[in-house]
Amino acid sequence: MNLLLPIILILPIIVNSQLACPPNYTLVIDKCLMIIKTPLTHSQAETDCTYNGGTLINRAVTQFASNAGINKTWIGLFCFENRNTSMCYYDDASGTLMDYNSFASGYPMVDGIYGGCVYMPTTGSLAAKWVSVKCEAESIPAICQVPDNNSDLVTVHSKREVDYIKSLYRGTIDPVDILIGAQQTLPNIYTWVDGYPWEKFDYRDPMDRGAQNIDCLTMNSVTGLWTRAVCDRPLLFVCKRYITGNPSQTEVATTENPSDFSNCNTTFLMTPGTITSYGYLSTSPPEENCTWRIVTLGPYRVRLFFTDVDTYNTIYVYNENGIEIEAVRYSRSVISRSNIVTVSLQGSGETGYRGFRAVALTY
Repeated sequence: MNLLLPIILILPIIVNSQLACPPNYTLVIDKCLMIIKTPLTHSQAETDCTYNGGTLINRAVTQFASNAGINKTWIGLFCFENRNTSMCYYDDASGTLMDYNSFASGYPMVDGIYGGCVYMPTTGSLAAKWVSVKCEAESIPAICQVPDNNSDLVTVHSKREVDYIKSLYRGTIDPVDILIGAQQTLPNIYTWVDGYPWEKFDYRDPMDRGAQNIDCLTMNSVTGLWTRAVCDRPLLFVCKRYITGNPSQTEVATTENPSDFSNCNTTFLMTPGTITSYGYLSTSPPEENCTWRIVTLGPYRVRLFFTDVDTYNTIYVYNENGIEIEAVRYSRSVISRSNIVTVSLQGSGETGYRGFRAVALTY
């Protein structure tokens, strides 16, 4: 039986030693950029960029923007604290602000009338400086950038790459399963064919019920989630090639208490991560009230998979402004409205309930 073999090179490709950009993108030095002149809120701009597998630009391109006739543009950066650039994370998962910082004096400011999203004026006294604002308070033009770190059977190291692969199959009538370059080496332990550390990005479907002795993984073209698949059956696959250098291996740090696996009362848990009720699986849990503040990178939302729920009290999920968005009483998934979400459970001390477990992924 012949395999279905649509060999697609994840952009960019090399032609005569030059980088080739996808349709509607322009090569600027070594980056593929696309301008969206229509003013958009931050979430709208991110939606347009991720539709094509990209993110908002994460470096200053003042001259390019100015030449295109736009006087400001969103930056692919989100900040979680006032005047602390180490708590500003790039949308493309390349880490925090370390090697470049163009914030205007006194910024970033995220509290009160300010916010965690960042834009850059291209004219006037603040030209090329970064300013933080509430994500939905402004409508601003945007510049998208597609991945520039792209090898053999596709390996997937960020949500950004998940989005790009999904974009290749947009328009197909039915969802398809795409073989990815991961292999199970021990029970529930996988490795990438390119040697990239597995634990840095894991987008397996927490609800996958495939047999544990199935060693390959496929990616769903609609959800992007990975599920177990038999290795010797016909599957679609995608190929990937690096242009220069190696993929970024900057690890996004999470804040957690190493002595408490529940992450109870965590104020900054970066996806991916797992939370449980305090004393999970104990049928005589302590009467402990817990909240979890879960965040993800700027262009995305948080998807919570409640894989096990057996609690006396209801689990509540709130948006970043403290407004309740879901009440959870059984196993299900919940998608946040923004990149910040809070989960709360009031401990009851009642016996006979094992608690809950939830997996938080970038959506």
